[in-house]
Amino acid sequence: MAGGMNIIEHLEFHDSTLAAVRTEGDLLLQLRPGYIHHWEHDGLAWTGVGRLQDVQLRLIAGRFVGKMAETETDIADGTISVDDATFENLVPVPFRRHGRVAARLELADGSILEATATGVVVETIGPSKDLEPLPAEWAPTERAADAGSKPEPR
Repeated sequence: MAGGMNIIEHLEFHDSTLAAVRTEGDLLLQLRPGYIHHWEHDGLAWTGVGRLQDVQLRLIAGRFVGKMAETETDIADGTISVDDATFENLVPVPFRRHGRVAARLELADGSILEATATGVVVETIGPSKDLEPLPAEWAPTERAADAGSKPEPR
């Protein structure tokens, strides 16, 4: 990590709130707020902060499998799979992948929201609000630090 600070951010589905679902060709899931793990590495150690920030999750050419959520609800857990890569509860932001996508959100009311798509884009919207320090044992691994949260090239 030569030349300064390395920053990695991940959306944690747990502790996020699904506020709106829209279908406009793509499926748009609005998390208001989303819970973001924000990590900074200063060359010596990782420092993490849990933040609240709005997040848009776009499922490209997405289709629901089963019933769509109709009211605002907290998310208990979630998974996004793109081809052979699976992201359980934590997804890098920003994030952009094309391929065979399966998304599954377990909602706090016990219902399951599932969708398929041909691509996924996850991005934060607007300002963040620092909420709490993150435990050092949650710090990114070397593999995650090397990958960062850079989007896949188009």
